[in-house]
Amino acid sequence: MPAEISLTELKEYEGITPPYTIRPKIVHLRYDSKQKDQFVIFDTETTCTGKLAEMCQLSAVSGNGKHEFSTYILPKSYISYSAYLVNGYDISKSLKR
Repeated sequence: MPAEISLTELKEYEGITPPYTIRPKIVHLRYDSKQKDQFVIFDTETTCTGKLAEMCQLSAVSGNGKHEFSTYILPKSYISYSAYLVNGYDISKSLKR
């Protein structure tokens, strides 16, 4: 049986809920071979999948390959076996801080 909420609580919840946002119109773009776009490719590695995942590496490279960035982040939890199979990272002890 669901818990009952007072009218005051309901008004508070309605105040926090964001208003409905209309989906933006789709803009169709044409390919222009003369236009040169710059972009950055990001890659992340995590300790597992799902809500408990922690990032353990962040990397980026510019589209032309001239600029690169990579940093490791020490997670607070174990790296799951399935993540280890993907990224090869292993932490043998719990890293509680």
